[in-house]
Amino acid sequence: MSTHETKEHWEKHYGERDRIWSGRVNVQFADVVADLPPGRALDLGCGEGADSVWLAERGWDVVAVDISETALGRAKEAAGTRGVTDRIEFVQLDLSEDFPSGTFDLISSQFLHSTVYLDRSKVLANAAAALRPNG
Repeated sequence: MSTHETKEHWEKHYGERDRIWSGRVNVQFADVVADLPPGRALDLGCGEGADSVWLAERGWDVVAVDISETALGRAKEAAGTRGVTDRIEFVQLDLSEDFPSGTFDLISSQFLHSTVYLDRSKVLANAAAALRPNG
């Protein structure tokens, strides 16, 4: 499946409703991360951005990645509403084809599931390589 077809799939998915997710942080994610000192975080498959926004509110600098423009637009809106747009860089890309540059103290892939092609092995190998020591 091409990047174009994958993007179309996710645009259709997010276009079905005004909101797909609750807008609240993933509870299990929050439990694991709550006591970590803030640093630089990468949110793979950020969707509508609840986890990214939550991290930014706690002082993290976040790179939030998704293939869907619609999802990223909603994530940007949520960040703006909660006053953390300056702490989040929103990046649209197909993780099977590309990966954000740099290294990170925290990498989250809470919603990295897909009903269409996604080279998870490649994505997770890239993520492991981008994780800073002690991250």
